[in-house]
Amino acid sequence: MRSSSLRRRIILAFLLFGGVLGVSLVGAAYHLSTQFKEKIIAQQLFAELDGVVLYYSIYRRLPASKSSESRIYLSAGKSTFGLPAYLDSLAPGFHNIPFDGQRHHVVVKDMEGARFYLVHPDSALQLNQSYLLFLILTLIVSLLAALGIGTLVSYRVTRPLTRLARDVANAGGENSKVRLAEGLHNDEIGALAAALDLHLERTKALIAREREFNDDASHELRTPLAVLKGTVELLFTDPDLPDSARKRLQRIDHALREISDVIAGLLLLSRPADDAESTTLYPVAPVLQEVVENNRYLISGKLIELSMELGGATQVPVTPCTLRIVLGNLIRNAFNYTTRGKILLKLGKDSLTIEDTGIGIQQSDLGRLFERYYRGAEAAKAAAGMGLGLSLVQRVCERYGWRIEITSHAGAGTQVRLLFR
Repeated sequence: MRSSSLRRRIILAFLLFGGVLGVSLVGAAYHLSTQFKEKIIAQQLFAELDGVVLYYSIYRRLPASKSSESRIYLSAGKSTFGLPAYLDSLAPGFHNIPFDGQRHHVVVKDMEGARFYLVHPDSALQLNQSYLLFLILTLIVSLLAALGIGTLVSYRVTRPLTRLARDVANAGGENSKVRLAEGLHNDEIGALAAALDLHLERTKALIAREREFNDDASHELRTPLAVLKGTVELLFTDPDLPDSARKRLQRIDHALREISDVIAGLLLLSRPADDAESTTLYPVAPVLQEVVENNRYLISGKLIELSMELGGATQVPVTPCTLRIVLGNLIRNAFNYTTRGKILLKLGKDSLTIEDTGIGIQQSDLGRLFERYYRGAEAAKAAAGMGLGLSLVQRVCERYGWRIEITSHAGAGTQVRLLFR
């Protein structure tokens, strides 16, 4: 998503508005000036010619031209006094005539038996530089005004938003006492801050209840588990215990350990990710072998060839109990959903690959494997479960930055790759 400052967008909006307004005003002024230029020129020339006529009526001679580019002529009866031929046929009034490769404005007026002519070249009456400069300055001033107003408005608008964003970032702790709406005006931003305050209070209450539940559940579950483990250990010391009963006790002991690992893992996942994690590195291979042995009963009696390649001395900063959760779920899936063929466990430098020749996974189910409580139709038929195992595995992987890749085809087996980096 592209990032763009709200303050910058406000300033640009005002600049755009000022530019459009300034260009519109300047354009309108220029258009009006050109539209009425001829009328204005005619009025100016007639006013100047009136002055010539008045001067002539008093002094009986023509005055000097006000401009070096303008010319004054007089004709009285048959006397033309040097009147150019191209003016001789003009009637009284305003005229635009071309002459000598240039357009001229001419005004003609009769007075006291004489005809007066005032001639101006068109170039002499164009918009002068000062007028054009005025138009340009008007446009610049409008842009500067828009920039100033936009900057001021953007600062006034974004200042409470910036403060609100900072306070929200600092209000994440459970024990934070920051009140976002404090000091803000009772406007839309203040209403937003009040809504965020309410949401934060609800979130804190929810986190507190969840943490209390986790602590209570951990305490209440660990106590009977400790009793059961103590009882199993005591039964193991009985020399008269039959071998069949000893094997069942071993299964119970493994199940108790798995339950303890799951409780520890769930408590770990319930804590924020930025809480202190273990920095001690633990080898993967011993945990992998232990998990395989604890779940070997799932493939007993099946025509399955199980092979392990422990080529990599991989170590991870994860406690063995958490690692057993991940490996246990993946290996149990391979054991449960394979009825015959081969299962290969290959531990590389930074990865673990589990390949089986089991029932496989439908392509339509691959995209939903990590959804909580989701189980494909074939998986539901092959083994019991609740659809939580892979969801739990994914949460652990996300916490530690691992990746899990699953490729499968229905009836052709499954390959799972767990990447520790």
